[in-house]
Amino acid sequence: MNAEEFDFAIYGSGVDAAFLAADLMQRHQAKVVLIRDHVNDYSLPYTRHYSIGPITDLGTLALLRTGEENWLSTYGGRNTKDTFSKVDLHLSVANIENDPLLQFVEGALIDADRNCERRVAHDEKESLLIPGVVAPNRSAYLQSLFERHSEVGIKFVDRRDLKDVKSNRTGQLSFKLDKHRCISKQVVILDDDLIAELHADQDSSSITIVRGTKTEIRAKKTLPSMHRIVVDSGLKIFSPAKGDTLRASISGNIDQLHDHTNMELKNYQDMRLVAQGHYRTVETKDGTPYLAKERQARGWVFAGGGVVSPFLMTSVSDALCATHHGEVPDYWKSHSGTVRSGFDLSPVMQRA
Repeated sequence: MNAEEFDFAIYGSGVDAAFLAADLMQRHQAKVVLIRDHVNDYSLPYTRHYSIGPITDLGTLALLRTGEENWLSTYGGRNTKDTFSKVDLHLSVANIENDPLLQFVEGALIDADRNCERRVAHDEKESLLIPGVVAPNRSAYLQSLFERHSEVGIKFVDRRDLKDVKSNRTGQLSFKLDKHRCISKQVVILDDDLIAELHADQDSSSITIVRGTKTEIRAKKTLPSMHRIVVDSGLKIFSPAKGDTLRASISGNIDQLHDHTNMELKNYQDMRLVAQGHYRTVETKDGTPYLAKERQARGWVFAGGGVVSPFLMTSVSDALCATHHGEVPDYWKSHSGTVRSGFDLSPVMQRA
């Protein structure tokens, strides 16, 4: 029996990997297999994604505008409107001495023609409000994508089901699924745990492994919607939905998370902790997005997208396809590098 062929195999379980798969299929007519870890919709997420964030680079802001427009044109219809929300995003700093960080972000947003305004809270603490930010609803989006595109341009695969995984120096990935052989011309890795495993035994010049803590807290009464990023501490607080629950996360331990959350929420001491967990993610050492193909063409790695990762996927999609049809965009030329020389993806990519 002939092998089933794909243009791209994407490793990732998040909205960014799913949006990349959809964009490659829809705009570039690529055939894609999306390889996900077992997705537990009841697990505690450590962040929410947004179409904008605390960014000062005008090149990145331009890509995010394009990504946001692509998202809205694709999912802004009546049948897919539940795949995202529009929220007010607040950026603040924990230490008043770091207020210039907000000034830099504000200046960049103004230069990029993005709406924002300064707000002063009751304690005279300033924040930067960005209204109308697109925030994907993860579960609804993934379900919508599966219903619309399963076996029609995108094949959805559980990573645990892969057998006899092999990769070669041309970047081709081969694996067995239900006793059938599948072959993909290229591999793209957006899975943080997988990238962390690949970099666990090396000193990468670009990527660093970060461990953090996440919680879900419940108030005694209904809370207004909250979406806040504390730029200097890295604390993120967001509402999963309307109600009495908030989620918070930080790169650090539980004590650090409690301390910083207490600084941001005036009634935090009256709230009840209902869930707690830890997470591992990868970030870039310079804080900018990173897209690179390993020197011996074993696969593409994307990292460092942070809260805006899904909205960079339109540009990542173009960059991946440009390797066949033309020049890689200048932005990604300056955000790339050697991931690792000669490492073999296959053993790590096969196991759960």
